[in-house]
Amino acid sequence: MPNVFKNSSKIRDSLRTSVAMVQIKFLFALLAVMTIVLMEANTVSARDCLSGTFGGACWAWSGEKCRRLCIEEGHVSGHCSGGMKCWCEGC
Repeated sequence: MPNVFKNSSKIRDSLRTSVAMVQIKFLFALLAVMTIVLMEANTVSARDCLSGTFGGACWAWSGEKCRRLCIEEGHVSGHCSGGMKCWCEGC
């Protein structure tokens, strides 16, 4: 009889581990979906577009020129990106 109790204990432990893994996977999937939704919301609200008049690489020291050209194009403002491009805001 003791052998039967050992097997049932192993089954119970295995079932607990299995349930915990399903809960962790569900939580991870939920967090991934929430992250995607939040990133999409930020992207939609940004509405940035490339400047049509800025020429060349947009460096940190040419940020004022980028901003000025974007305002002249009729946008709210502008900024230089890490890819060295001038992006206008409020397109």
